[in-house]
Amino acid sequence: MPLSAIETSSRNGAPAARLARLVFLAPQCEWLRVSAIAPVLLFPTVASALTVALLSAFLTAWVVQVAAGTFQSPRTPLAVPVGILGVMTVVAVWISPLPDVSLPKAAGVALGYLAFRAVVVSVTNRQVLRRAIMLYLFAGFGAVAGGFTAVAAWVGTDIATLDVLRSFVPHLISNLPGTYRDDGVNPNALGGTTLFFLPLLVILVASRRPAARNTAPDAAAHFDLLPRWIVVLLTFGFGAVLLLSDSKTAWIAFVVTAIGIAMTRLAPRTRAVVLASAGVAVAAGLIATRSVFADALAGRRAVWATAVEAIAHAPWVGYGLNVFRRLVQIAPPAYSQSPIDTVHAHNVFLQVALDVGLPGLAAYLAMFIVALTMCRRIRASGSRADEALALGLAANLAAVHLFGMADAIALGAKVGLFLWLDLGLIAAAYRLAATGPSALSGGERPRTAP
Repeated sequence: MPLSAIETSSRNGAPAARLARLVFLAPQCEWLRVSAIAPVLLFPTVASALTVALLSAFLTAWVVQVAAGTFQSPRTPLAVPVGILGVMTVVAVWISPLPDVSLPKAAGVALGYLAFRAVVVSVTNRQVLRRAIMLYLFAGFGAVAGGFTAVAAWVGTDIATLDVLRSFVPHLISNLPGTYRDDGVNPNALGGTTLFFLPLLVILVASRRPAARNTAPDAAAHFDLLPRWIVVLLTFGFGAVLLLSDSKTAWIAFVVTAIGIAMTRLAPRTRAVVLASAGVAVAAGLIATRSVFADALAGRRAVWATAVEAIAHAPWVGYGLNVFRRLVQIAPPAYSQSPIDTVHAHNVFLQVALDVGLPGLAAYLAMFIVALTMCRRIRASGSRADEALALGLAANLAAVHLFGMADAIALGAKVGLFLWLDLGLIAAAYRLAATGPSALSGGERPRTAP
C-alpha cells in the first residue's frame, strides 16, 4: 500500500494505519529506522539491554506494518539465497557453544540484512538511488577514516617512506569495542575495507567525461552524482589508506580488479599493452617481496589446513559464528606456530563454511553469483551510466572477495555492513535500470539489450 493510501485510511479512522503514520512506519522511512538501530547493532555488547529493546521495537514496527497492510518484502533475485543464509545464521547461533562470541556477529548479520532491505524498499526512483550511492560513499569514508585513527600500533614495513608517513597518523580512537587486538584496528582489515569503495570510485572518475558541444543532452555519458573534485578527493583518500595499510593482499586485489576494469573499458588494441605492463609490475613487486610472501603463504597454508579439517568434522551446520578463533587454540602445533593471527580462517569462503556450514556457504556463493548476474543484466539493458554503475558495484564485490581469498571480512563483521549495502544498491539499480533514463546522469536514454 502506498503512503497516500495510508494517509487516506488514517483520515477514515483505521487505527493501525493511523498508528503507522504517527510513528513513521511507512516503507519510505525504513532507512530512518535502520539508522536509529545501527549504532547498537554495531556495538551490541556496550548496552545489551538497549540492543534487545530496539530490536524488539523494530520487530513490533513490522507487525504494525503487516496489520496496516503497508509491509513490503524486498522482491529481488537475491531473496532466496539471502533467506537461506539468514536461516543458517539463526542455526549457527542456536548451536554455538560460545554465545558470547557468536551473538555480536549475529547482530552484525542482522544489521546487514536490515540495511539491505532498507535500501531495496526505500529506493523507489533514480533520484533516491543517486542519494543512496552518495551516502554509501560518504559513510564508507567516515568508517575508514575512523578506523585509520584507531590503529594504535603500525607494523613496520619494507618501505621506509610508508613508515615515515605512518608516523604522522594521529591515534584518536582507543578501546574500540569489538576489536580483538590490543593495538586497535588491524591495518590489514582496514586496507581490505577500502575495496568496498575504490573500484566504484575509479569507474566514476573514468566515466566523468563532459559531452561534446554538438552532442545532444540525452547522448551524454557523464555522471552528475557528485562534483568531480569530491569524487577525486574520495578516490585519493581511500587510495592513501590502502597504500598506508601495507596490506599486500588488498594491494593485489585492487590491482587485479583495476586490470579487469581496464580490460572492459579500454579499446581492444590497448588492452594487451595495459595487461602486459601490469603483469610486469606485479611480477616485479612479488620478486622484490618474495620472502615476505613466502612467510605469509606458509602461515596461511597452516590455517587453511586446520580450517578444512574442522569443516570436515561439522559440514552441515558449522561451529557457530566466530567460534573458529577459539577453536584454533587447541589446534595442532603447526598452526599454533603460525606467524599470522588466529581471528579467522584467512579465507572468506572457508570462514563462512566454518560459521554456518556448507549449506550456508552454498547460499553465500549463490548470493555472490546472482549479484554479479544482476550487474551483467543492468549493463545489457540500462544506459551507459547504468552500465558504469553496475560495473563499479560488481568490481567492489570482486575486489573484496579477491582480498578474501587470503584474508576474510567475516559474516557479522562491522565493515561487512558495506557488503550488504552494495548488494542493496545492485538490487535497486537492477529494478530501475529498464524503467527510464540513466540512474545517474538522469538524461541518457537506455540502450537496447543485445
